Amino acid sequence: MKATYINGFIYIMHIPDTYRYKIGLSKNPKQREKQLQRKLGTELQLLHYRRVFFTHYFEQFLHRLVSRKNVTFDKAGKEWFEFYNPRFPILLVNLMAFFSSFIVFVMLTGSVVAIILLIGLFLF
Repeated sequence: MKATYINGFIYIMHIPDTYRYKIGLSKNPKQREKQLQRKLGTELQLLHYRRVFFTHYFEQFLHRLVSRKNVTFDKAGKEWFEFYNPRFPILLVNLMAFFSSFIVFVMLTGSVVAIILLIGLFLF
């Protein structure tokens, strides 16, 4: 059953000494790390996680964005990607956190203020 969290975390896990990273969602990334380690029988590093509103939608967007980097292997399943620079997936997750917060801000304050802030962000 696919999780459809409205408010959860998008995380990045890494298999040490490889270029393989998992981008996933969870309400508890540290617990998810332990679950995956047991399932895969290998050490994993939880590199980064951020709270993201509308978690499921932003996770799907990230997967589509980096779909050309997708790799699959036996026990690990899908949602694993090959990146040669570990900063890249962290940057993507941070951007998704920013955009999800921005959407919530727009919904709470009204679009006029948010549009002005967005225009200012790109102009300066």
